[in-house]
Amino acid sequence: MAGLIAAHEKAEDVAAAFNKFRDPVFEHATDITALIAELFHFSSSAQELHKALREPRYTTRKDLIAEDLRTLLLSTDRTFDDINDLFGKLSPTGRLRYLSNEAAYRAVWDDITDHFEKERTEGLFRRLQYYKRFLQDLTDVVKGYGSSRETSDLRYRIENILRAQETTLETGIGRTSLGTPAPRRSYERVRAERVRPPVETRRRPPAVNTNLWDEYGDYDEFSPTGPDILDSPVTATSSSETSSTRSVSDNHWVPNVFLQGRPTTAFVTTGQASACYGPHMPGAGAKIAQDYDKLLELPFESGELIVKLYVRQSDLRARILCRTLRGTRTRTESSLPLTHLKVVRRDSSLQLLQRRPSRQSPFLWACLRFPSYERMVLFHCSLISLKAQDACNPVGELRDHVIVGEELIYSGVITDDSYQHSLQILKDKDSDGVRLQASVIHGEMKKMPVWTAFITYQILTPTWMFRASRKIIQLRDLQRYIFRNAEDYEPSLGPNGEQELSFDKSQDAEDFMASISDLVDEHYDDSPGGGGH
Repeated sequence: MAGLIAAHEKAEDVAAAFNKFRDPVFEHATDITALIAELFHFSSSAQELHKALREPRYTTRKDLIAEDLRTLLLSTDRTFDDINDLFGKLSPTGRLRYLSNEAAYRAVWDDITDHFEKERTEGLFRRLQYYKRFLQDLTDVVKGYGSSRETSDLRYRIENILRAQETTLETGIGRTSLGTPAPRRSYERVRAERVRPPVETRRRPPAVNTNLWDEYGDYDEFSPTGPDILDSPVTATSSSETSSTRSVSDNHWVPNVFLQGRPTTAFVTTGQASACYGPHMPGAGAKIAQDYDKLLELPFESGELIVKLYVRQSDLRARILCRTLRGTRTRTESSLPLTHLKVVRRDSSLQLLQRRPSRQSPFLWACLRFPSYERMVLFHCSLISLKAQDACNPVGELRDHVIVGEELIYSGVITDDSYQHSLQILKDKDSDGVRLQASVIHGEMKKMPVWTAFITYQILTPTWMFRASRKIIQLRDLQRYIFRNAEDYEPSLGPNGEQELSFDKSQDAEDFMASISDLVDEHYDDSPGGGGH
């Protein structure tokens, strides 16, 4: 098709023109080089599709992609025309003819960046990635390989780009409306679309009859007594708990958080030893197992204390159970809903404080000591997120979401899976561990952690961070620990699966990069013989 050849030629011409920007706009040379590479990738993909369409064996497949290809070429044609219009300012008769060569190129680079970010927030680099990937998908369809998982998303994005191009006033190009998005093509795999609320809300459960067990965390039908005697030594999971395991625990986010590998950053200061101070509740584990699913089991103090987290599927009610082993044949158990506990960090330990009526001081229900910064953070974030998602007795505003002893290095706003989230860089004063955390900033789950990622060691790699556009930063080797189920949240990724952060403001992206740079400098300054990288 002539349109593909024209697109291929335009892309290479634009790449050649961008090559002249690298010296005068040297501080953005990396971004410019990335654009040039993406233009050549696009050019190569256009040639490959053109070649496939000319082969007789694929003739019958041309109609499958005709409408998609038309939309794509309309958009790419207008994109390249807009770039060339802005390049025109550099001509001897252009608007910038009275500026120095360097100043003129800088001005045009700024105009190009501003134009594409105003037209669509993803910027030019991301747009070119969408074009390239869609060309590759269409080529696969023509060759009989079928469409990819991303085809529908890419079409939607490109149609949105084209609609934005049609309403742009800056270029003076005549526009016509596309109307509503095109329907799913016949070659696509069917994929369920997710409809998102404007803000993040708790899952609304059916009506559930609550009793004193739910409201106050105690058995009204059981009174605290001495330890119960077991017929056999305690194992990690009793038979009653095993029989209660349901599918919800397989799909819940908690097990996945703790199954993922993680770095280990040791604490300098050791906290109070792990212990449970709650009253003994005979048969607590067996009673919980009747209605709740076990999510997690963690040993403390060489297995003398076992801590388990549970959730009730109907309303996401979350409970914690502490089992203290005394000798080989006795145990005591105590349990509370998580919404009845406040989590406070003391050195390397988390204190779980039970609420009391009126103005009485909270009761230290349990203390849990952790061997590493990462394990403590994951447990703290899990408790806070489970509390926030509990629809049986919602906590309202979270007041224990901050981990005492962490220093806030940076805070900004990102768009994350269609939501606005607060993004923070946090550094632990005791262990020097560094992490990212994204949290809810609107709605009834405000301040709830959505994900965290430990970056203590990654930031020391020079190629770890790449600025794809003014508002988008891509990160290599970013392992997110996500505190939501897959159907409620998907991390933001680039068109080729790159981990990325999409900032609401370009200044936030700049401040983020500057904060990471400061942390790296601080690391090397504090190293033996510091002062150099």
